[in-house]
Amino acid sequence: MGNLGTRLSVSPIKESLRNWTSSIIWTLVANKARALRRFVVYRFSQNKRSDESTPTFPPEVVIEILSWLPLKSLTTAQLVCKQWRALIHDHYFIQKHMGQSSVVWHWYNVVRAGRSSHVDSFSYLHGCDGLLLLRNNSSFKYCVWNPATRRVLELPDPHSGNYGFVFCYVPATGNYRIVAIFNDRENGREGCEVFTPGHSKEWRRITFPYIMTANNGYRFKDRVSVVSAGEAVHCLIVIKVGDERCERVVSLDMGTETFTVSHLPEGLTCNRTTLWDLDWDGKLALVQIVGQNLEVMELEDYKKHRWCANKKVIPLPS
Repeated sequence: MGNLGTRLSVSPIKESLRNWTSSIIWTLVANKARALRRFVVYRFSQNKRSDESTPTFPPEVVIEILSWLPLKSLTTAQLVCKQWRALIHDHYFIQKHMGQSSVVWHWYNVVRAGRSSHVDSFSYLHGCDGLLLLRNNSSFKYCVWNPATRRVLELPDPHSGNYGFVFCYVPATGNYRIVAIFNDRENGREGCEVFTPGHSKEWRRITFPYIMTANNGYRFKDRVSVVSAGEAVHCLIVIKVGDERCERVVSLDMGTETFTVSHLPEGLTCNRTTLWDLDWDGKLALVQIVGQNLEVMELEDYKKHRWCANKKVIPLPS
């Protein structure tokens, strides 16, 4: 795909040994790779002769061995038996496999059949567990792409006027969700819709809370940004009505699909050029640079609207 970076796994053992010249070490690495391949072949032959319900090795051993296989080998390993396929597609295994892999970027171009001169370009919107949410810059269609299997899931058109997308995994349901925050021009309010890849056929609307202001009049949205942190999606909204400035954080709990609205910490002003909202170790954080320091304010509990008592001050390298 045009100008598209994808994540592919590389054995961290190989990566760390690339600069080594010892032939003995490289022999050990090669022997390990051959042993893994022999293990897959052996398990496949055993599976043909025995009942699938009787595992040859303990599950924890199988998980550990498979987690070191490269992605290309996993696509073959999932054909060994139903248990292995379920294991390889399990969220815990995906996290473990990605944690033992380094990241390599490759660039792809997608050429349409019969139109060799035309190259599609895609914009990266968000990603989760190696799955990429993309938008075709020519057709403005959206899709989820799995670089490991090269499978593509085309999505129905979301609402126009999107402020941002979030692609996340929901432990409570065991499903992936795509959340879109958009400008609902019909009523002049913000809107929210959710899509569940593999289960939904259409986007599902969720009522977005209305941000009340003291003054009436034209509501100018000075800033709307969307961030995924932990098990919630947070939307930072700044609304201006005349001289009034209303700053709120709207949080969507992905497990219950309920919203909470929090005020910004006292004394903190949301400046679009100097303040950033981001995922800080599973929590929403508002970050700004003050002098030679990075100041961080964490939303410790969005359900109780509680921010951290003291901001973190991190000196920047000089």
